[in-house]
Amino acid sequence: MTIRLIYIGRGAAIPGVPAQDLTDEDFKERAEQWAELGIDEATLLNSGLYEKPKSAEQPKRVKAAKDGE
Repeated sequence: MTIRLIYIGRGAAIPGVPAQDLTDEDFKERAEQWAELGIDEATLLNSGLYEKPKSAEQPKRVKAAKDGE
């Protein structure tokens, strides 16, 4: 199960959407219901209740070397 969106809503919720992390399977199971309600991934992200997980593959910052080091 891959987490698609992380819940950060602190108890707030959108009717028809569980107040929890959402997986790809959650989106698949609820696609028809959410389409009827006009809910998609962008709607959930714009609500401020969900965020995308931080990827483990993001490039790491490299410290700039000081002159002479």
